[in-house]
Amino acid sequence: MDTTVTDSKAKSSKSSRKTRRYACEFTAQSAAPRSLVAGVGALGSAAMGAGAWALAFGESFVAPLAGHAAKGSIVRVEAIPSYILATGAVLTAIAVWLGTSSEPSVVVGSGGIDIPQGNAEKLAWHNIQRITYDESKHQLVVEGSSDSGAPVQIRIARRAQPQAVACVLHEAQSRIPAAIDIDDHVRALLPSRQPNAGIMRTIEPLQVVGKRDALTGEIISYEPDALVCARCERVYHRSRALASGAPLACACGGVVEARSSSPDANASAPTDTMDALVVESPSA
Repeated sequence: MDTTVTDSKAKSSKSSRKTRRYACEFTAQSAAPRSLVAGVGALGSAAMGAGAWALAFGESFVAPLAGHAAKGSIVRVEAIPSYILATGAVLTAIAVWLGTSSEPSVVVGSGGIDIPQGNAEKLAWHNIQRITYDESKHQLVVEGSSDSGAPVQIRIARRAQPQAVACVLHEAQSRIPAAIDIDDHVRALLPSRQPNAGIMRTIEPLQVVGKRDALTGEIISYEPDALVCARCERVYHRSRALASGAPLACACGGVVEARSSSPDANASAPTDTMDALVVESPSA
């Protein structure tokens, strides 16, 4: 029984030290002013309601014919409710069109930056080379390469995705600050990160089997052999760290250690990101 309790505590301790991975998804916002969208939508809704009511009570749209009231002649104007209803439907459609955006959603988190729609562009943090801001197009530009070495460029529109822009800069400042190439006066004008913005979710652990060691290019064929930097998620082979007997310094500035005995072992990991602070083998 004592052995079972000890094993259980050990597993619990290891689970608490695992690097938790998160992602935050941001949906695009309309570039049109909210007041305009709300105004057009309100007019459309009111017109549709008035038209529907008038169709239900069509007898109220019967009036004496001008100049012939004495003779009792009348003209039926029952088509007016249909016109009102159709106008309301058109205004509502315009409001929906103004209130939506064609920009794709953006996912920012432990794994990097991901555009799920379209060509499914994705950049891991360690593959990002440069982050700039295009003032003429009001877009954040992230340049890097895929795992295969192909160049990748992701553009995030500030007007449609203000919180995605803020989250990318917030995460990059903690993970890869050297890659940010934006003047201070420009950055001061960019939106700041809001804590409750986006849809936060937990994602699966990093799949390390098949990846290459960042230093030697050796393929990781056995999951316990992998060490992952919690800052940029570069993958290293455990044997190199064990051979040196000293903490392995990651290119991003973080420290990758062969073994973590406490949650505070990696002091170089970012302290204000969505990740846990421990750098440890994914299988630990």
